[in-house]
Amino acid sequence: MTILLRWFGLSALLVVLIQSSDCLAQWTELQSGTTSTLHGIWFDDDLTGYCVGGGDMWGWPVDSGLVLRTDNAGTTWYPVLQLPDIAINEVVAFNDTIICSARRISATVSLTSFDGGNTWAEDTLPYAMFGMTEDQGIVRYMDWSFGGLHEIRNGVHNVWYLGAPMAYHVVGDSYTVLVELPGEQIFVFFSDHLDGGWIQRPVDLPTAVFAGHPPAVYRNADTILVRNTDMGYTLVSLDEGVTWTPEYDGASSESVFHSASDIHGLEMSGSIRHSGDLGASWTLQYTGTSKLLGIHFIDRLTGFVCGEHGVILKTGNGGSPVGMPELENATSLVAFPNPADNEVSIVIPANWNVSSIELLDAQGVLVRRFALDERRFNLADVASGVMTLLVTHDRLVSAVRLVKH
Repeated sequence: MTILLRWFGLSALLVVLIQSSDCLAQWTELQSGTTSTLHGIWFDDDLTGYCVGGGDMWGWPVDSGLVLRTDNAGTTWYPVLQLPDIAINEVVAFNDTIICSARRISATVSLTSFDGGNTWAEDTLPYAMFGMTEDQGIVRYMDWSFGGLHEIRNGVHNVWYLGAPMAYHVVGDSYTVLVELPGEQIFVFFSDHLDGGWIQRPVDLPTAVFAGHPPAVYRNADTILVRNTDMGYTLVSLDEGVTWTPEYDGASSESVFHSASDIHGLEMSGSIRHSGDLGASWTLQYTGTSKLLGIHFIDRLTGFVCGEHGVILKTGNGGSPVGMPELENATSLVAFPNPADNEVSIVIPANWNVSSIELLDAQGVLVRRFALDERRFNLADVASGVMTLLVTHDRLVSAVRLVKH
């Protein structure tokens, strides 16, 4: 909704625009039926999907864990498993088989169902499973403890010990693995025939830059992409890893490749970054939610993300905006996430001449005045409630309603 108020003084014209964030929705929020933190999401087909969660945002078991299922492309969800004292962090599924990676206080475990979630088996593991994927019934995952890349194909469990795996990409029998070797060196291993040996290439970045968000890797013929999610780099090689060119965007986000051109990255602020040109340029997709933790695309356009407070979002167009530009080319004031916890960021159109940025409470009392070049605000000491963020510019005042948890 847009409210336009006008009044005239002796020599000034003041226009106040109150903008609703609904017009920025590029992702549709689904009703999960839970407020638990959701860590992972996976769709077996266009209709059947699973979302897992519990614990804190880092995947530690501080409360009950759960597995949700949908049979109608996410329109409705219902629990097929609820367990105390566990955090369920990743899930893959095919046919009626569901496999989850989970953590208890004293052990890492797998949870498996072969009947669509009606019955479950729990097994303690000597390592933590992470980076789980499934393709045509073949399940793959990594373990950091023993440095293995695992594949379960037709009941046969294969493991390749290449070092400490960090990310991988598989097309058919073509494997590409990003590995840390002793001495904190990063290498890309790839093979088009798993029984024919591996080719390895050094990646010219130290392991320290991969310390936080997990990296991502992609290969198509001679092209290899490595997404360094902590420093905001996408390293591009067009000659099978012999030389690398960094494409820098400065965005720290957990990323996933969908094709040689498409990359989506989850921002801790609740937004999603997208690149359609090998990471050379990025656009910001505003969701209006808080922290996002899991992502899965069925195809290039249809995708799902999940996160804190039971949030599940869906897009049918790759997250591209409908009817207005993405935030990098914003033509109006945007605040996100909204609702916000302790931090909120704003985007102001580049052509605005800003003279003040202010935060008002529900009674219109000034709560905070911000520096003109500030774009991220700490609201930890601001009381919860409905606020109004005012930006004065060019003899106009633009306002956004902001909800502080």
